[in-house]
Amino acid sequence: MARLCDIQDPSMDVIYVCPVKQSVEVQQYYSRLLGLHKVVDSGLLEDAADMQDRFKILTPKAMDSF
Repeated sequence: MARLCDIQDPSMDVIYVCPVKQSVEVQQYYSRLLGLHKVVDSGLLEDAADMQDRFKILTPKAMDSF
């Protein structure tokens, strides 16, 4: 999951292949957490960014077969 921090580079998107299915709530949590990077730098809550389109968390359907 630490690779999701690479999303701070505006020219990079991240695809994370996860061994377990992540709930929608977990994906929203990571999206909001990653979007707070600019808020920490500026101190202004309105600087929060939406990072949901910048990363994907995928779980292979055949994961149990491996």
